[in-house]
Amino acid sequence: MTDPRPICPSCGRHPYRLEAPCCTWSCRCGHSWSEGAVDRLAELEAQLAHAQGDAASFLAAYEAALARLSGVQAEADEMRLDRDRALERIRELELAVPTAREVG
Repeated sequence: MTDPRPICPSCGRHPYRLEAPCCTWSCRCGHSWSEGAVDRLAELEAQLAHAQGDAASFLAAYEAALARLSGVQAEADEMRLDRDRALERIRELELAVPTAREVG
């Protein structure tokens, strides 16, 4: 048969005393709590776990977007270099082509 007493949220042992009329449990570790507080603590821990999962999902999506942005930035930098090379080649060709005065 299992012990019907709750587990102490501080040390994990069963409390030794239930004080009336407020239903407060006391443990040998010095921690005391009301029965409703344990249920509320479990509820808050579940909410925290859910929020941590949401935060982890958001962080993963953010990091993926950042990686995509970094890739786009690298591609844009490469395109700028290609443009600069093309402009330089156009200048070289313009200098190499004789003008009408030079020809005639």
